Amino acid sequence: MANSRKTLLLSAFSIAALLGLGSWAVQLKIGAEAREHVADSLITVRDATHHAVKTWFKEHKAAATVWANAPQVRVAAEQLLQVSPDQAALLGSSAQHELRAWFRPLQNATSYQGYFIVGPDNINLASSRDQNVGVGNLLFSQGGFLQRVWSGEAAVSLPVVSDVPLPDHDGRLHAGLPTMFVGAPIIDDAGEVIAIFMFRLKPAEGFSSILQHGRIGHTGESYAFDGQGRLISRSRFND
Repeated sequence: MANSRKTLLLSAFSIAALLGLGSWAVQLKIGAEAREHVADSLITVRDATHHAVKTWFKEHKAAATVWANAPQVRVAAEQLLQVSPDQAALLGSSAQHELRAWFRPLQNATSYQGYFIVGPDNINLASSRDQNVGVGNLLFSQGGFLQRVWSGEAAVSLPVVSDVPLPDHDGRLHAGLPTMFVGAPIIDDAGEVIAIFMFRLKPAEGFSSILQHGRIGHTGESYAFDGQGRLISRSRFND
């Protein structure tokens, strides 16, 4: 009788152990499949967001290239290159006034926050803002950007802190807002790059907006970081 009871108990324990092991194995499989599904979803969102950002870059590089090759821009750049590279002389140039009159309707009709013509030594020869003229370009310290454009390539910069106050979404000026730039080479008749043409971009209306839409669920979001690990895109969860 005692042996029979021990046998039953051993059988019950064996069955319970087998069921426990089976349940554990099933849970492991479900967990692995769930992690794989999440990983696949994250990769899909990352790739889609990356493609959208690259498309946004491509559109702005194409626009900058068109304007850099406009005869009015090239002629103005050639005239400004003959002017002394100090602020007073550049601001007094007729080419400066003609450029501003020409670009004013464009700025009113697009999201561009300004334009630049950058000359040798990366000095701003022209800009839609007086304080930017005759000084070194803000992107001089952003590794390789200006060099890429001087070599003949259109390029989009990383976001940086603006060197001048910029309007927020309500039109009020604030210092320290993020800004981006797209640049393209200005090429003369001999095929030489003589200057750089740049538009100032508003990251919140393109770059950061695209990343914020790369989301999963209520809180999932895509972020961009630079080579130093600094967050360079805007977040819905800034706090």
